[in-house]
Amino acid sequence: MIDARFLMRPHTILFAAGPTRTGQLIDRLCRSDLATGRFIEWSSDNCFPGAPILVPAAADGPEGEGWLLSVVLDVREQRSFVLILNATTMTEQARAWLPCALPFGLHALFVPEEATT
Repeated sequence: MIDARFLMRPHTILFAAGPTRTGQLIDRLCRSDLATGRFIEWSSDNCFPGAPILVPAAADGPEGEGWLLSVVLDVREQRSFVLILNATTMTEQARAWLPCALPFGLHALFVPEEATT
């Protein structure tokens, strides 16, 4: 997935959810910088993330800057949480625990407030 602000424009930052090993469950979130070749990932034991979405830090900010959100299933806790990562460093900022486990394949969409008025 790319920063939606860069659709149909040149871009270098890609975000994805994927498995550590081919054929296994998706267990990590990744950021790839195609210009530098830098690859950063987030993973946590017994956690399986869904497709990430980017919430930009600013409408006119640099590509890939903001927060990456994903719904993650923690199989040990048998619950899901919304994971918030710093999209530049892929460091965990917060977990918002949900009262239940959500199924795999859940997708989300971020719509900035100014787009709704």
